[in-house]
Amino acid sequence: MTTRISNQTAITLADAVASQAHQVEIYAGAIPANISDTPGGTKLAEIALLSPAFSSAVDANPGGQASIIGNPGSLASAAGTATYFRVVDQSLSPVIDGSCGAVGSGAEMELEDISLVQNQSVVITSYTITMPEE
Repeated sequence: MTTRISNQTAITLADAVASQAHQVEIYAGAIPANISDTPGGTKLAEIALLSPAFSSAVDANPGGQASIIGNPGSLASAAGTATYFRVVDQSLSPVIDGSCGAVGSGAEMELEDISLVQNQSVVITSYTITMPEE
């Protein structure tokens, strides 16, 4: 049997996950197999998030979604092609890993540019945390 959650629970979970977000780390390379694994590849940028960093979760019918507020950014600390991200909390513990890509790519997080050089601006153009209802 599959565990199922209500739509209201999905909205509450999206809010809970979003409330932990403190910083986004952008990487080049393969995404780790598990959230508890040490990130591989090259860390390209660290982007501090606002507080709050996400809108209040809404009904995504089905599920709950919380969208990033604004277009946070920073400067790239290294050169490479951005392939994945890790959201961390204040203690730098992992919260979420996901794919990143250019605007319109359909990646979980979209960046203004994914081909980065050191000291180039790195800007998140869209990112939404989604918790499915089931």
